[in-house]
Amino acid sequence: MARFKKVFFIISLCWSTISGYFSYKYLINLESNLITKAKQIAQEKFQAQLSIKSLKLISINPLGIAIEDLVIDKKNEYKIFLPWTEIKILNTINILQFKTQVLQLQIESLNYNTDVMLNETSKEIAKNKRDEHTKETDSNAIKNTKDFLPKNPFVKNIALLLNLRNGNVNVSKDKSTLFKASNEKISVSIPSLEAPINIELLSSINIPNSYFSFDIPIRLNSELTFSNEWLSSTKTQLQVFALDTKNEFKFHLGKKFLNFSSKAKINNLALIPFSEFKNSPIKKLEGELISSFETSGYLNELPYLKGSLEFKKLKADMTMKSPELSIQGEFSGNLKADFTYQQKLFFNNFNWDLDLTPLYIQKKDIFKKPSSIVLTSQAKGRYQDGVYFDFFKLKLDSFFIQSQGYLSFDNPSRFQFEIPKFSFSHFEKFFPSLPQYPLNGELQTNGEVKGLIKDPKNLEIKLDPIKIDQFKYTVRNTINDVTLEGPITGKLFGSIHIKNQLAQKGEVVGSINAMNINISKEGNSLKVEDEPLKLDFKTSVLNNKINIDSFKINSFIADLNIKGTPPLSLDDQFSFKIDISHLNWNRIKHFLPKNELISSIKNLTGEVQSTLYGKLNKSNLSASGLSINAESKLSIEELTLPWDLSFKNPDATPKSETLASNNAKAFLPRFSIFEKSKITNQLRISKLIFYNKDFFSNLEFNSLLQKNQLQLTGKIEKIFNGGLNINRLIIPLTVDDPEISFRINSQKIEALPLMSLFLPDIKNLIKGQAQLNIEGTTKLPSSPKFKDSFQAKGQFQYNQGRLETLQIMNLVKEKLLSLPQVSLPKKFDKSPIEGQIDIDFEITHQLLNLIQFQATTTRKEQITLSGHIDSSLMSELSGTLKLSDVPLKGDFIKANQDELGRLNFPLSLKGNLRNLSWDFTGNILQKMTQKYIDAEKNNLTLIAKKEFEQKKQEAQRMIQNEAQKQTHKLKENAKKEIQNWFK
Repeated sequence: MARFKKVFFIISLCWSTISGYFSYKYLINLESNLITKAKQIAQEKFQAQLSIKSLKLISINPLGIAIEDLVIDKKNEYKIFLPWTEIKILNTINILQFKTQVLQLQIESLNYNTDVMLNETSKEIAKNKRDEHTKETDSNAIKNTKDFLPKNPFVKNIALLLNLRNGNVNVSKDKSTLFKASNEKISVSIPSLEAPINIELLSSINIPNSYFSFDIPIRLNSELTFSNEWLSSTKTQLQVFALDTKNEFKFHLGKKFLNFSSKAKINNLALIPFSEFKNSPIKKLEGELISSFETSGYLNELPYLKGSLEFKKLKADMTMKSPELSIQGEFSGNLKADFTYQQKLFFNNFNWDLDLTPLYIQKKDIFKKPSSIVLTSQAKGRYQDGVYFDFFKLKLDSFFIQSQGYLSFDNPSRFQFEIPKFSFSHFEKFFPSLPQYPLNGELQTNGEVKGLIKDPKNLEIKLDPIKIDQFKYTVRNTINDVTLEGPITGKLFGSIHIKNQLAQKGEVVGSINAMNINISKEGNSLKVEDEPLKLDFKTSVLNNKINIDSFKINSFIADLNIKGTPPLSLDDQFSFKIDISHLNWNRIKHFLPKNELISSIKNLTGEVQSTLYGKLNKSNLSASGLSINAESKLSIEELTLPWDLSFKNPDATPKSETLASNNAKAFLPRFSIFEKSKITNQLRISKLIFYNKDFFSNLEFNSLLQKNQLQLTGKIEKIFNGGLNINRLIIPLTVDDPEISFRINSQKIEALPLMSLFLPDIKNLIKGQAQLNIEGTTKLPSSPKFKDSFQAKGQFQYNQGRLETLQIMNLVKEKLLSLPQVSLPKKFDKSPIEGQIDIDFEITHQLLNLIQFQATTTRKEQITLSGHIDSSLMSELSGTLKLSDVPLKGDFIKANQDELGRLNFPLSLKGNLRNLSWDFTGNILQKMTQKYIDAEKNNLTLIAKKEFEQKKQEAQRMIQNEAQKQTHKLKENAKKEIQNWFK
């Protein structure tokens, strides 16, 4: 026996050693095995990454395991972190304890047996289809059921009691916390799968960076049962803040069919901390909320939802501010609605009764309602693809509107409205953009609207009647230094019926009277009381369109009358006839922008008749297809031009004077309307002032504005004491710094005032009356490029011209006194050149090119020049001088005269035009002297020949006389002989 004990001891010792060794090896590998298995489960079941820093065995009996830094990370969805977790198995069958630094979990009474199969056969599942909340099952439902149940089919009984206390769970994504839960208690009791499952939850949740950024307390008590794949509850109570809900549901695990109903009630809405809600416009809420809803259907289909919502004795304090809208204050009332949902939301009925009086409401500077003004609303109706109003009422101060009908933004609407007669006295307080002065009057209208609201051009609108009476508004306002002060009165009455942009019938008549208004500018009165300022209008229906029969404005600045067809939308064709008459320029110019041209016009009168027609382009108004045909007749008493048109010597220009750096802007913007328009005008200007002198008077112009350019013709009866015709003047209107083309001719223009204006430095160069023909191009006088851009060709003709400063003839005569071999001088006239003057010229880049300058005096003396003169009056000229009155006498003159008895001298002139230096061209004097010598030689030869001829002729005469004498004697003797013969 002792030996047996010894052997048994040795065997036991060996077994203990061997088992201890293997137990030690097992425990050593347990950490890595458990971590690997846990990672595998997390990846396969949850597609999440699991990491554990360490897993340690902290006790053997009871078995205890500690887990350090457990992290479950599912990319882009959530991340859970548990820094320290302990699990102790006190009894492998009865008790399992689990605790962590952030989570304490205790699982008690865990029993598990594998005796009987839990899931039913397909026949057993089919028997349950008679349940009133289920539908006919099929093979897919059976398959879903099998997939849902555990893969191990042999489960008979599970008993579980789970308690979770004082735990915190954080779920994060991209280093940002998505969800936090703080648990006081979670208790789940499962005596068995067939017995009711009791769940008790006492917790709070927090969702940072969301609308709910505070702890939300949650209390849940639920009793669940599971039988024949049905998970159901008849006692589920959920409390969130003051919200108390009682819920019932049944859910078929295989068919995914749900039947759920809930009733909720908040006895005191003030218990909900609305002030803690981020960006919530509601800061405080009082009253009672009662709601209920129920739903049933398959989860893979849209479920059917039915419910109701009712607020009783509602009172709210709200604050909402944005750049567009500001609302602040309290409102109260009652609201109730019943609704259903299946693919679409429907309100079977709703009604509200709200008192919004304490609210302060402001929409920019368009509308403002003070908190003391009455604002109430009542309504009753239903919603189904639009709102069906049994009635809708809105009251704002004395304004009241009521309506009924159908209103939708997706379907054709049809509703009626009525605004009973009300006084809108003091309604200016609702419109901040209007000056706060008394507003009085009455408004009344009834109406009906049919059609698609979002397609306004095809709406049918009826207004019958529309009436505004006893309207009065006192204006006190200043716009661009113009002050308006005084009352405006008016009235309007009529009716209108429009369908699809076609007017069916109607007529509107009205008037506005501002006769008693005063208008002033900078302390100067522009209009006083009793001066006319009144509008009368009448509209009717003509050919299915609204027609303006008359729109007459009788005012102190002009009379305006408009007739035509206005557009009902931007896509409509329209046509207006506009007549303007009785212009009062002395009043009009005070309302126009200040500039030199407007200030220079004195007393403009006339009338304008025009037609405007076309269609607007709503996406680009400047490209609208509009046309204007207009005719006007205007008369200006006096016009003063502010431009400096002179070509002065640059040396005389002050250094401080600089040209503008910017080009002149276009007269008109580049709009298509000016391409299609035709505007004609007759303008008469009685007097035109240049440099405080009335050089021009009685100007008449005819202009045509067409294809973006102005074409002008006309005449000036008096211009520099002569007349002028403008044959062509073309000005492009839509380009910056335009280039103007012109063609002008004149008669009997005085040279002195002309030269004084354009060439003041040499104004005394030429005098007399001229005929002018000129053609060219130029910029506007206001352009900095005007003088350099002026290019022209033309002719001057002076029938009785007088060159005062060009004393070339006198200078030449004086120089001739120094010639050798001339007789003593005789006296000569030193008067200026006077007679016929013809000039062909060209101006380009401030350079005057004399193509030909020819002056012929009454004594047939002549000077012919050509060359150029620049803007500084520096000149370079050449030509010929022909003199008939020279300070010489004798044969020298006779030797150098032309067929008209004049002496010809080629000349060269250089230097400043006011003090020219000149000389004869080439060796003209030597040539003239040699010509005199040659002439003398010729004269001597001619004299000798003449004397010879004379002597020859005398001899011939003597011979002839002697012969005649002898012949006569012979005849006499013969006669005597003959007579003797007949005796």
